[in-house]
Amino acid sequence: EKLILREKLLQKNDIEDTGQKVLVYFGGNNEEYFSKALPAFLSLLEQGSGQSDFSNLVIVLQQHPGAKARNTDRNLFEDWASKYRQTPQAPRIIISDSNSDDAQAVADGALYYQTSMGPQFVLAGIPTIQVGHETYEDILVRNKLSPSVTRVDQFIELIADLNQHKNKVQ
Repeated sequence: EKLILREKLLQKNDIEDTGQKVLVYFGGNNEEYFSKALPAFLSLLEQGSGQSDFSNLVIVLQQHPGAKARNTDRNLFEDWASKYRQTPQAPRIIISDSNSDDAQAVADGALYYQTSMGPQFVLAGIPTIQVGHETYEDILVRNKLSPSVTRVDQFIELIADLNQHKNKVQ
């Protein structure tokens, strides 16, 4: 199902499949996420695109259901995408209209700040990275099942070596 969902996602967004990594950013729904964590993530994308080639990445925003009414994260993602659309090393941005299960199925990596879905990502074997303005000591970070990224050098390194961070639950 992953390949079919991936094909649909990329075709729907006019993206040719060249083997890009599809990273799904699972959004939150609280003020810290909107005002600090998400802007920090977008800043890491901006800085990272200036230092590394992210053109092989497709970043998908999977909004928290409660955040859709407000659409703050969608607007921030769309603003970022329009600003960096012509930057050759920038990733492609997609706003998902799929459900979270389909988003997980298509994900080559899961990015998040605070989400109760984190354990699902790990159990599904999806490489998972916490990304934000500061480390949030959730169950994944505390148990070393997900690295926490707050600096661009960390972000670039982990994205380049994403499959090394695939967790196997014993």
